Amino acid sequence: MAQALAATNDAGGCGYADGGAISAQVLRGSGFVRSARSTLLPSLDLRRLAKLASMEDQSKAVRAFLKLKV
Repeated sequence: MAQALAATNDAGGCGYADGGAISAQVLRGSGFVRSARSTLLPSLDLRRLAKLASMEDQSKAVRAFLKLKV
């Protein structure tokens, strides 16, 4: 079962973690569909974010995240 990472926003985007992957969900009509990119943060590299989230050393993960250009 996918776990929500972020609540739905006005743009209709929603992020989910499923099996170690993070995907963007975009509201289309009356439901959400998977999208390659977030509409809210289109430059965010979701694969890299998932990798950082799974790092054992969370301090290093946070420092690496802060270096990302989003």
